[in-house]
Amino acid sequence: MTEEAVTKALLVWLTARGWEILCYDFPQSGTGYLLHPDGAAGEKNRGGVIPDIVAVKGEHAAFFENKNRFVPADFDKQHRMIAENPCAAAVDRLLAGRGIRRVWYGVGLPRPAWGARAEHAAALVDFVLAVEPNGGVAAVHNPAKIPF
Repeated sequence: MTEEAVTKALLVWLTARGWEILCYDFPQSGTGYLLHPDGAAGEKNRGGVIPDIVAVKGEHAAFFENKNRFVPADFDKQHRMIAENPCAAAVDRLLAGRGIRRVWYGVGLPRPAWGARAEHAAALVDFVLAVEPNGGVAAVHNPAKIPF
């Protein structure tokens, strides 16, 4: 399963559950929304983050990094967004006027990639959604009970 297939399956699944898709990015497309780090004005893309999906529902926003396999760096990247919030101003601009009270950061990956290594890394993020080979999606890590 490709990263693009994971992203497409998640877009369909989220939309069917009432989430509004604010933006998304397919691998190497350059079409996503660039979150500039705070204080990086005028530095073009340096240190920027392009989420694979940003979706909102009610007072919740979910930022996704998707992969076609387990990639520890994506869990680390999302953890940095949670712990350090380096792009807080850009996130606030993107979500302005939507009544968002809680922002969640997580990872989407194919079900076969959900194993012991991914399960261990899941503690770094707010959620992990696994895409089944048939296109179904399961929340395999959602301790905060995000209303997916």
